[in-house]
Amino acid sequence: MPSRPKVHNARLLGPLLAVAVGLLQAGCIWNLPKDLVVLSTMDSCPDYGMLDLAEHASAFDHTTSSDELRCALHKLRTSPIPYEVHWTGTPARICYLLADRTSNPDDRDRLATEGVRWAEIAYEHGSPEPGRVQYYLSINLGLAARDHAALALKNVRVLEKALLEAVALAPEEEQGGPLRMLGTLYLLAPPWPDGIGDSDKAMKYLRRAVQEYPDHPLNLIFLALALVDAEEEAESADATMLLKRAKAMIEQGPYGDARGRWLKELKNVAEKGELHLD
Repeated sequence: MPSRPKVHNARLLGPLLAVAVGLLQAGCIWNLPKDLVVLSTMDSCPDYGMLDLAEHASAFDHTTSSDELRCALHKLRTSPIPYEVHWTGTPARICYLLADRTSNPDDRDRLATEGVRWAEIAYEHGSPEPGRVQYYLSINLGLAARDHAALALKNVRVLEKALLEAVALAPEEEQGGPLRMLGTLYLLAPPWPDGIGDSDKAMKYLRRAVQEYPDHPLNLIFLALALVDAEEEAESADATMLLKRAKAMIEQGPYGDARGRWLKELKNVAEKGELHLD
């Protein structure tokens, strides 16, 4: 089994390793972070079994209601978890979907940190889908570090290592999610010698994301951002075309709560490049 990346930061490492919430699952005690988000009343949750949850969760995405995601997470926290549900990265994915739509920064941090821990547990115990698990570890870690520049900088090589494995083993997850995230990491990280930032690598992975998975709007938006950063007239024309395509996809597609966030991201890229989309 490949080695599991370590999280080299005391603020994140402490809650990840705290022996605080012991969940009795499959005869073993799993330790989740101490500071879990308190979920709203779960009385109205459907009384489905864990294997039913596995079937439902395979279709969870940005259009899934927050209530359904919270019910699923509550079930995961309080029930024995069979292999089919846990080792595929399902709990980490649920935490990511909730964290990504949460406006409260503290709750987002806690949900994402919980997602990191779920992914670590799956990876530690030999998940048959390590690339998928590494992707959800990475995206949760990225959300946890969103508002903490020092945390993000300290974990940039952890993210790179995990995403390289995800790209190698599961590039198709979330329609190119590992490619999209790795390319964006190279685009936004500080360059050598302070960091791993590399515009050529960023362009390589983001172009591949668009070529192989052209139907995900974020692939187009982040490639457009890389083209805008190149500051070349021809690249600006390509960026404008990509953003127009992405805008139409978002407005017409079934993206639920993500629609507003993605349109805001698109607008930010257009303003940065002084691009006119109308």
